[in-house]
Amino acid sequence: MNRSPDHIFDEWLILRAQDGEIAAMNELVRRWNQRLRAHARCLLHDDAAAADATQDAWHDIIRSIRKLADPAAYRVWMYRILSRKCADHIRRTQRRRRRTGIPTDKADTAPETPDPRPSPSLEAQKTEELGQLARAVARLPGDLRAVIALRYRENFPLAAIALIMECPGGTIKSRLHEARRQLLATLEPTQGKD
Repeated sequence: MNRSPDHIFDEWLILRAQDGEIAAMNELVRRWNQRLRAHARCLLHDDAAAADATQDAWHDIIRSIRKLADPAAYRVWMYRILSRKCADHIRRTQRRRRRTGIPTDKADTAPETPDPRPSPSLEAQKTEELGQLARAVARLPGDLRAVIALRYRENFPLAAIALIMECPGGTIKSRLHEARRQLLATLEPTQGKD
């Protein structure tokens, strides 16, 4: 397996953090906090909840980093901890909603963003298409958003995503297929309408 210089540097930081070096842990937090927070936003679709879950995950990461046997597995390990914290948040929110009588079956959707006026320039068209894609991804259910983000933003292989999300590889394949299907249905132009 080819590892990038960034991966090797992160593994070195993990080893130093396991030896109790605070500066190495601080550097890991600096390098990974935004990426983990973005993943939490994919799962929770709420900035404040994502910040809380990320902070909780960092607490567990720092507390248990010495238990990480293979520093090369740090990425999957960190994302798995964060995914568990997000699942905990979702369970707490559902329990709170049940106690207060707020329905829990409402779809987790992004606020609608008005479409900007089309521009004739190619760059504006690309920007609009990326915006449409981002809005379509934001409308996906949390588990599908997470699979898309882990696969295409973080470039995790399917087996690693299965470990992170703690479900079988076949489930991950199904979720990825369903996410793609929903994105295509949202993004394909309507054809044949008179």
